[in-house]
Amino acid sequence: MLFTNDDTIVQKFTNSKNGVARLFHIELDKNLKFEDLKKIQEGFKIDGKEITVEEISYIEGSPKKEVGLKIKNTGNSIIRTIFDYFKYDIIRLDCVGIAHLTKKDIPRGHWKLLTEQEVNTLKML
Repeated sequence: MLFTNDDTIVQKFTNSKNGVARLFHIELDKNLKFEDLKKIQEGFKIDGKEITVEEISYIEGSPKKEVGLKIKNTGNSIIRTIFDYFKYDIIRLDCVGIAHLTKKDIPRGHWKLLTEQEVNTLKML
């Protein structure tokens, strides 16, 4: 979760066409078939609407039901739509990165202030 009162940064995060990429760790109810992973990676249409992702891959060292997905779209509902289309249920959906920021080394329930360099980098995106 990112809190800001900077309208420029807010605009970058809410523009799904040129927005900021977010990285999700997703756990599914069953292993993601390689064919489905390829279709998601290549892009596909649902009800005439083109669905594209930046990247999708299995998470190294984890079961094939855990995937990493990078997407610029602003809502989590598109992620649910993608996996519903391929008949998978999402067990866990965790945003682990936004642009160059990660939640690494931040314990659950804690927060951190961004450094001046992190804020400047956000403004340059």
